[in-house]
Amino acid sequence: MNCDISVKPPDTLFHYTTIDAALKILAGGTLRWSSPLTFNDPFDCMWGWDTALWTPQTIMWAKVMWTALISGTMAVPRGPTQDWLQTLGRFQSNPSEAKEFLDTFESRMTSVRDQLRSAYPDMANKCRLLCLAREPKSLLMWAHYAQDHRGVVLEIDPRKLLLDTERLYVQPVKYADEFPDLWARGLAIPTIVFGVRPELATQLFNEMIHTKSSDWAYEDEWRAFINAPDEVDTTPHFYDYAAGCIKSVTIGVRVSSSETKPIRRVLEGLHPHATQKKARLSTKRFEVETFDELW
Repeated sequence: MNCDISVKPPDTLFHYTTIDAALKILAGGTLRWSSPLTFNDPFDCMWGWDTALWTPQTIMWAKVMWTALISGTMAVPRGPTQDWLQTLGRFQSNPSEAKEFLDTFESRMTSVRDQLRSAYPDMANKCRLLCLAREPKSLLMWAHYAQDHRGVVLEIDPRKLLLDTERLYVQPVKYADEFPDLWARGLAIPTIVFGVRPELATQLFNEMIHTKSSDWAYEDEWRAFINAPDEVDTTPHFYDYAAGCIKSVTIGVRVSSSETKPIRRVLEGLHPHATQKKARLSTKRFEVETFDELW
């Protein structure tokens, strides 16, 4: 996967979860990584294959654009590859080849769509994602993912999510009301000329797994991604994390003192470096305000 590794993750990210799941994570030394095909949002990781590129209006616009590029009445879009420019130059100097390209444009688009649609399930099956959050005090996140404040928040060092960090990418999720314009970003144009190359498919896939509806913006999500070439279905995978990955554990406001004891025992035995914290409700504002280090 060709991710934009220029975006460095923060030193700390957070994972909201239940008490039972936290005990498994802390005692087992593993985190649960999921297939994007199992996510609850039907748009999540899915919007690009059938909608963003392939409407009749988009196909018509793309053909008009290519006609204008070949005739020289439209400027070349930003960021073209060298082979793309060479192909455009060949079309401009060879009218018969350009005519054949434009005459078969719709069928080329259909072929590209079908290739990408066919490739997607295999690409999705061969990766696993771990969803993390930027902030540990979100009331909605505590309610939705930490068992109505009866769960915990794990503070995680993203640099230690895996024993083999060379396979790891951690990137922020972008939120939008509309699908990203993949034509403007140069991700769609090369497919019409060259077909579906592996590097293009991975670029498009990367764009898809890191773009969600703005309805989810409250999550302020970062996603950790790993290639999993040996996976053949949507079964989650449990990967070992490195020592020091768990920096702290914050217990929810509705967790009883008796429920905290198993977590305390695991932390003291296996994660002595991790800080033990307790969430409290503000007395003045609608927020989780104070993290005490004493349970």
